[in-house]
Amino acid sequence: MRKAIKKFLSLALMISSGLMAFADTAASNPLVFGNNRLSIITPTLLRLEYATDARFIDAPTLFAYDRSSMLSPSDISVRELGDNCYEITTPALRIWYKHDGFPFSTSNLHVFYTLDGKEKKFTNRFLPKNNLGGPVETLDRVTKEIPMNDGILSKDGWYMIDDERTDLLVNGWISPRDTESHIQDQYCFVYGNDYKAALSSLGAISGKVPLSSTYYVIT
Repeated sequence: MRKAIKKFLSLALMISSGLMAFADTAASNPLVFGNNRLSIITPTLLRLEYATDARFIDAPTLFAYDRSSMLSPSDISVRELGDNCYEITTPALRIWYKHDGFPFSTSNLHVFYTLDGKEKKFTNRFLPKNNLGGPVETLDRVTKEIPMNDGILSKDGWYMIDDERTDLLVNGWISPRDTESHIQDQYCFVYGNDYKAALSSLGAISGKVPLSSTYYVIT
């Protein structure tokens, strides 16, 4: 009789554990998995970090000037799939992640988004093909057509910025960062056809551009 009860309790525990593994859980933001940190800045902007000592960077950089923006945990859901795999969702994205102890890559991170009404998959190693171009640093001595630099907007519906070697801003001064242990720092803009969301995400991480009421008259 005791053996039967023990067997029943063991089976109940296994079933209970299985149900917990597949249940939606409240998520914090950022999400930390050992040496990996996934920050969800907006519904369409992800920050991927990997540090060998799990010491992540919170100081602003020359690109990521504004650290105050972060998507509310109430807008994020995390579902355990088993085998150290997770499904993370935002209002715009569905993310599959496998915590294997390695930096974020094509083998452990897939981001699903909608482009032209179809589901597409982004990984942080795809090469951009259909970029719409970005600003040119200077037009000095330009007398003919010149190629444009890459910009945030792309017909592929995504763009990625590698920030792992950008200097930090500490107490108002530029400071070099530790690139020996903090070896991955990427910003993934995954917006599909929503170009306004892409530009809004850029403002969320780099700071809003102030509007000026000053006018110049050239005579």
